[in-house]
Amino acid sequence: MKLKLSIAAKLHIPILFSLIFGLFVLIILNFLEIGKIRERVYLEEEKKIKEQVHSLITEKKSVSQIAGIGISEDGDLKEALINNDRNKAMDKANEIIRRFKEDSKFKNVKLSIHTKEGKNFIRQWAPENFGDNVLKYKKLLKLSLNEGISEVGLEIGKYGLGMRSVAPVFDTNNEKNWGCRIYIRFEINNF
Repeated sequence: MKLKLSIAAKLHIPILFSLIFGLFVLIILNFLEIGKIRERVYLEEEKKIKEQVHSLITEKKSVSQIAGIGISEDGDLKEALINNDRNKAMDKANEIIRRFKEDSKFKNVKLSIHTKEGKNFIRQWAPENFGDNVLKYKKLLKLSLNEGISEVGLEIGKYGLGMRSVAPVFDTNNEKNWGCRIYIRFEINNF
């Protein structure tokens, strides 16, 4: 039995199949193009985020190094160190950190002073903890004390990842006797 179709039907069926096939191809091509667009957007966003993180790290590095050098040159702090006056040094360190937190966007800042032997003279955030030798695991401090120059870098410690700057503190005879270490921790809200 042979199916008899009119000329209109013979034309409509291939056209209908062609339309359905064309629509199917368009849908597939759309999905492929959406995937390419998504990939391009992700790559652009990744690049923007990397540039932003790099900029923020560079900013934090600069701020910590400038702060470390500036603090190491503070006359009152030097006098307290020369006179071995922990209380006066602690008061000055607390004042410096309070002002730093008030006058900058960096709120999680810590300051410590170390002797040339690497022993902790003061920890501004923990006044009762001092006298321990930290040279074994504080490479920036060791480098700064040995070379007599300011050093800055990323370090991880008890309080997490942060930018640390160590600057030598020179006495009146221009001898490096202490290391001033400032630590600015990375946090989501002030990164």
